[in-house]
Amino acid sequence: MGLFEYAGTVSGGNKLADAHVPSSDHDGIPILDDSQMSLLCRVLEATDDGTYTHFRCEITGRLVDSSLVDEHGRFRYEELHTVEYVGDARRRIYRYFSDRVERFGTFVRSFKESLLP
Repeated sequence: MGLFEYAGTVSGGNKLADAHVPSSDHDGIPILDDSQMSLLCRVLEATDDGTYTHFRCEITGRLVDSSLVDEHGRFRYEELHTVEYVGDARRRIYRYFSDRVERFGTFVRSFKESLLP
């Protein structure tokens, strides 16, 4: 997590090289070697608001660590460990997710029943 805070607080330069982070080249794109999953994106639009640059991108592919794929080639969602960054002017936090997974459609039946008179 230190790398993420470093990258978010240090301006300019080659942050990966400066931080001595192991990375590999994938068609000219640096990929962190210990990343579970990397999304490959094409920038559609970059908007600078004076403080931040916001990017709107199209995901063109993903690189997935073999630990996230089972013997049948299916994605192992419960093994993906993601962290959500949530912040505003008052507070910034990291939110960790549990291993709980639910199939799509799990909740819709009871929701529809709650709509009945």
